Amino acid sequence: IEAVDVLSKIPDDFYNEVIEAKWQTRKESLDKLQKILNVTKMSNGDFNALVSVLRTVIASDNNINVVHSAVKCVDNLAKGLRTLFTNHATFLLSNILDKFKEKRASVVETCRSTIDSLCECLNNIDAVFDIITPYLTNKSPSIKEEVIRYIGRTINKFPEQLQRAIVKNISIELAKVLEDGSQSVREAGFETLSHLMCIVGEKNVSLYLDNLDDLKKAKLNETFLRISSIKSASTPEKSSTSKPMSVPVKQPPQSQPSVKNEPSLSQATAPSKTLLKPLTPKAIKPIKRDYTADQNDPSELDCSENTATCKAKEQLGEELFEMLSQSVWKERLKAYEEFAIHLEKLDAASSDFTPLMIFRILGIKPGWKDTNFQVTKVRFNIISLISKKFRPFPLRIIHESIQILAEKISDPKLKEQVYTTLSDLCEASSINYVSYRIATAYTNTKNIKNQAETFLYLNKSIEEFGLEIDL
Repeated sequence: IEAVDVLSKIPDDFYNEVIEAKWQTRKESLDKLQKILNVTKMSNGDFNALVSVLRTVIASDNNINVVHSAVKCVDNLAKGLRTLFTNHATFLLSNILDKFKEKRASVVETCRSTIDSLCECLNNIDAVFDIITPYLTNKSPSIKEEVIRYIGRTINKFPEQLQRAIVKNISIELAKVLEDGSQSVREAGFETLSHLMCIVGEKNVSLYLDNLDDLKKAKLNETFLRISSIKSASTPEKSSTSKPMSVPVKQPPQSQPSVKNEPSLSQATAPSKTLLKPLTPKAIKPIKRDYTADQNDPSELDCSENTATCKAKEQLGEELFEMLSQSVWKERLKAYEEFAIHLEKLDAASSDFTPLMIFRILGIKPGWKDTNFQVTKVRFNIISLISKKFRPFPLRIIHESIQILAEKISDPKLKEQVYTTLSDLCEASSINYVSYRIATAYTNTKNIKNQAETFLYLNKSIEEFGLEIDL
């Protein structure tokens, strides 16, 4: 099969579109990339920039639909480049394992397919086990379960690589997960240990299971019988090599037996002498911003109304600034529309007109008590505008804005703009933070219509962004 040069087919505007503020634009750019990468074989090249972008999206993007598309692109790269993708696979594997917290079945299935493809690229059980071992103690049961089942698929894929040291490490780590509080995690542990026993023989695994109590040994024996019977049905000629483990397990002899027909690996893939290898700096999970912080986040200094007023007069001119407080609503509307146009042209990177200053200007009399819905709509639009322009976006603004938006969420004239602004705030922070604040606003209102619309928005936003629950 002739190799395809996919790098030359990537559009010039891809790297700009993939960081656009609108999640739909980011997803469309990744969907186009996925089609380009959907080839059987790719020619080698410098994929560093592309992989860096995909890693950033998978690790940091708040929209699960965008992340899903990025994972599909990684899957295609792994299948198309195979062993040429080994160096990148090492780092991408840990990024994708973090996404098993997602509950959406389609996302989980894509992640499974992708980590299996990355395993083919690495072609080394020892390397894979070093990367995934820390995830066996993750707080999320779904991540632990998927990692354990991934070990099971990997040992079945590369049984010839199961040397004694690797068997020992895997057995010891899986024995620990049998004590986990989650039943699904324990079940995955029993099944994966049973697969290992079927491959290398139950005696070579039982050496490291002396600390299991009789109940767990009996459960493992039962699972082993079930797994071995399934394997014997598909490969009867190999079924006679494994026997059920007796309970209790016998004490290991002084000299540990080696795995039968132990293959010799090349020096490059020799098993590690230690159980865990430290991850390289690039593979360490980046520290995420704490979006559970409250409005008094000390890292975000507030600004006074006087400071904001002085800067606004400097930026807008005194005449336009005075019009923002006009008693005639048409004059106010015209002033706020010009204010929005000014902000659209503003260079956020070089300007000292900060988002907190802009937000304080929006609250100047009549402020958020303005009775004209058209003026209020422009104010909400300005919040959306600055949330896209300034990154990182101050949590103080999000915290205060959500309470204001929640009070107008059932107004039929403002509902659409409120939804849009809330979604933009999700993009600027996270769905977790915004949904928590909306739920708090819900408990503080007695307006039944507002409560109903709050639930409708939460439902819509979770479908749009997904939801990661910190356990």
